[in-house]
Amino acid sequence: MIPAVLKHGCILVRDEKELITGIITKTDLGKVLAVFSRPFVLLERIEFRIRSLVERAGFTSEELRILARDDGDDRPVTTVDDLTIGEYKRLLDRDDVWARIDIGIERKPFIAQLGKVRSVRNRVMHFNPDSPTDDDIDVLTRFVDLLEELAWVASKRS
Repeated sequence: MIPAVLKHGCILVRDEKELITGIITKTDLGKVLAVFSRPFVLLERIEFRIRSLVERAGFTSEELRILARDDGDDRPVTTVDDLTIGEYKRLLDRDDVWARIDIGIERKPFIAQLGKVRSVRNRVMHFNPDSPTDDDIDVLTRFVDLLEELAWVASKRS
């Protein structure tokens, strides 16, 4: 169906009696793509902003491995790009790390929201058929907004 819409600009939809009952256009496909891709775009923006927070604190790869990783996880860590959202959460939930990133907000609510983001991310990335919900998109959107506000404030302090 998608290749036919792209080739011809639209396709006609027929019912079981072969009567034309609708039309699917490139615009319709674009709308579906926009809805489907939104959580992925939001998650990418969140991960980018979290990485920026952690990078700004100047952690060495050894510090990242020790502070963020589960015991027994042998996956190599050389940069913040190697960390998962769960590892970012574990890292940022430490008092010493939180003081080091110095973003001027309370840690516990931030970590609670990051935990919600992690949960939504896992459902989205594993293609849970019930996800994302409107509430999931709201969680991601609000967290992106918070992170971008924090980045803006940090840029004004520099």
